[in-house]
Amino acid sequence: MAASPLWKVYRGGEYVASCRYPEDAAVLVAAAPSEAEIRYRHRLVVWRKGAEAFSAGESYDRAAQVMHERVEESARRYREMVAGRDGREHARAVKDARR
Repeated sequence: MAASPLWKVYRGGEYVASCRYPEDAAVLVAAAPSEAEIRYRHRLVVWRKGAEAFSAGESYDRAAQVMHERVEESARRYREMVAGRDGREHARAVKDARR
């Protein structure tokens, strides 16, 4: 059984689609009339229509690059957060992050 795609598209707060590639999610957001966003795994908002320096429709590849950078930055911050914890606290943090 295939895993669920990681890139989730929301419009007006309602989940409308999931995509295997962020470029495909950018296409959907660019076509949305308003209030659209892309989330990574339903939680991390990586793109908001109208709140970015450029439109996703200007360059799907560039929008995907921004999304990847935001996911990587979030992962880096998480690793830094748990780096100083003992094993039990680290395990709890990992469990919480997976919810």
